Amino acid sequence: MNDFTFIYDEIEALMQSTNDLEDPAELHGMMTGFLCVNPEFPFTHWLSEIDFIVKRENQHDFLEQLYQQIAEQLARDEYEFDLLLPDSDSLSEQRAIAVSHWVQGFLYGLGYRGDEQDWPGETQGILLDLTRIVQLDPQIDDEEDEQALMEVTEYVRASVFLIYAELNQPLSQQTLH
Repeated sequence: MNDFTFIYDEIEALMQSTNDLEDPAELHGMMTGFLCVNPEFPFTHWLSEIDFIVKRENQHDFLEQLYQQIAEQLARDEYEFDLLLPDSDSLSEQRAIAVSHWVQGFLYGLGYRGDEQDWPGETQGILLDLTRIVQLDPQIDDEEDEQALMEVTEYVRASVFLIYAELNQPLSQQTLH
């Protein structure tokens, strides 16, 4: 079991009694979206914004660690970031649903941008693609579908970096449309 599997399982257990989110993928996507919008959002602000109830101190610490890890990975710009999804031993349909939930959470987190400005650069088109990914049929019938799921996952991952870069560069460097 790798560290990501452990994290996914830990969050899944924590979520069973604490809130209305679909799964750990959605929670991770939401954290990532928040951090793309404003990498300076303190964890406690994020926690209060989504009304996530943490019953024990160790759960709070665990989620804060995950939040800080995402922030650091995005800021490093070394493409170390991965979507938090069920491991490859899980059913393909479960992973497809988790990708959809991850993107749903990510879009929700981006919604905290809070301004009326147009999205910079290529982000407008990417956001349209992401809304389509949320609606994909999770049925995986063959190796071709499995390959398509891997490609969609990689597209989402690359999109996170592009959106983060576009939203966090000086205004003078942003692409104007």
